[in-house]
Amino acid sequence: MLIIKNMALNGIIRKPGKPGSTLFMEDIVALPLILNKGEQCWARQWNPESPRAVMSEIDGGMFWLLSIKTEGRTTHVAAKNGARVEVIGGISYQSWDGPIDPPMFVVENADFSAVIAIHGRTHPFSKIVSETLGGETRELTAKEPGNPLRHHLPLYRSGH
Repeated sequence: MLIIKNMALNGIIRKPGKPGSTLFMEDIVALPLILNKGEQCWARQWNPESPRAVMSEIDGGMFWLLSIKTEGRTTHVAAKNGARVEVIGGISYQSWDGPIDPPMFVVENADFSAVIAIHGRTHPFSKIVSETLGGETRELTAKEPGNPLRHHLPLYRSGH
């Protein structure tokens, strides 16, 4: 078990853990977070910021997050290979402009749910979620002006 609280870190990258490896984070500024099969992370008040890197990669692990505040136009969470991810509240603030426009969340054969506010005045994300399940990909988009998904994701639950 590892507990990290009230810190700013250059990254949280861990070697593959044994089943039951657990990380607790509270009030952390850090990027990226990488979790593999058998690893768990329970987090509150996480603030990843990046103009170009995936903020968290959950490959078969479990990530539970209460309150995220982001800056950057990059994928916030990439969940794959049976990962279990739950994001409860926070704000995605797209503060950096530029040509990059990946999905905010990428889900590949994983369990995923999220509720989050979205703030992007000039260049909002056009894809909120890209979900692949059994070879079929679906996208939740917010391309049209006035679309409520340009301001919040009230609840998204993956089809897995």
